Amino acid sequence: MDYFKDYTNLLKQELIPAAGCTEPIALAYSAAEASALLPGHAKSALVRASVNLIKNAKSVLVPGTNGRYGIPISIAMGMVIAKPECKLEILGRSNDEYISKAVELVNSDSIKVELIPGVVGFYVDLIVKDDQGNEAEIILKDEHTNVVLKRLNDEVKLQKEINAEDEVKIDLSFERIMTYVRSVDLEQVSDIIENQKKLNMEIAEEGLHRNWGANIGELSQTLNDDSIISKCMAYASAGSDARMAGCNMSVVINSGSGNQGISVSVPVIVYAREKKYEEDVLNRALLLSNLLALYQKQSIGRLSAYCGAVTASCAAVAGIAFLDGCGDDIIAQTYVNGATQISGMVCDGAKASCAGKINLALYSAFLGYKQALSNNSYQSGHGIVAQDIDHTIQSIGRIAKKGMHDTDLCIVEEMLNTNS
Repeated sequence: MDYFKDYTNLLKQELIPAAGCTEPIALAYSAAEASALLPGHAKSALVRASVNLIKNAKSVLVPGTNGRYGIPISIAMGMVIAKPECKLEILGRSNDEYISKAVELVNSDSIKVELIPGVVGFYVDLIVKDDQGNEAEIILKDEHTNVVLKRLNDEVKLQKEINAEDEVKIDLSFERIMTYVRSVDLEQVSDIIENQKKLNMEIAEEGLHRNWGANIGELSQTLNDDSIISKCMAYASAGSDARMAGCNMSVVINSGSGNQGISVSVPVIVYAREKKYEEDVLNRALLLSNLLALYQKQSIGRLSAYCGAVTASCAAVAGIAFLDGCGDDIIAQTYVNGATQISGMVCDGAKASCAGKINLALYSAFLGYKQALSNNSYQSGHGIVAQDIDHTIQSIGRIAKKGMHDTDLCIVEEMLNTNS
């Protein structure tokens, strides 16, 4: 079918490895791109960014920086590493020399940060100057490595059209996703799915067995029983614990987010292995959870005030329903039940409490699954529940993108007023 190629390409484009929270990484990457253009040594930087970018990069620990956090250190690390070819794994190239030089840049107050009023979504405009008076500018838009402008002094090296109306979207729908999941040749996507299973479970194990962040994964195990559901929740939360606390292990992301990549995959993997499902069945369940999360995020946008843990966790439990052999109707009801009853959970940036939000979202999603199995699902017209899963996804997207815009601005204002 024609759309099979589009779905496969979408998965290959989105399910990529990243070392650390993706917004600080994007800042480091843009700084590396700019610094690599300069003939001299980068010595100062000015970043102007959207409200969403600043919100997500402000409070999270940056890997490879010995426990430091924030926007200036992210930019400084990119300036001194200056290896844009590393993309979203650039901070995994850190060493003591790079850290020392980056800290010196931050302490010299040579990195300035400005909020661009009225700009939402993903947007970074970074200007870096060197010790010879040269100036390089990099603009990222919509995606973490999508360079739309590259300039050295007066010479434009690259410029892309950035009209939002020209954005091409994949024609996703629940029916098409289910057809793809059941019919696609797994060999076409085996590399990315196997990488997701390996990397995301490794960081979940790391988070569960060492002291990272707020230790939500470990606490979840002590708070809940030893059921398979509790194990799914604990492992997913633990992966976020480690990632938000600056662990430099790479994960395979979803919709530009490591937390969403963990949430959409780890519960499915844990559940399948506990129940000893075949790997091919697990791989198809992961295709479902990943595509369903990408479908929802397509209407919400990559960054918003709507917490991505909701999207990813509900998609994961829909994948678990698939593992259990449920039909399309139960799978759809599972997603709708979970997503609609916890929609509105706000994103206040990347930081330790993301692990707690993942835990809460998974609980809601598993409750939604039990509702579907027991014929207690929410009906069309109950709040934002629409006539089917596709219309509900679109409704949630409109609420997140349009209705929560002022919420996003208010959250950032409060975050910038804190002393942290």
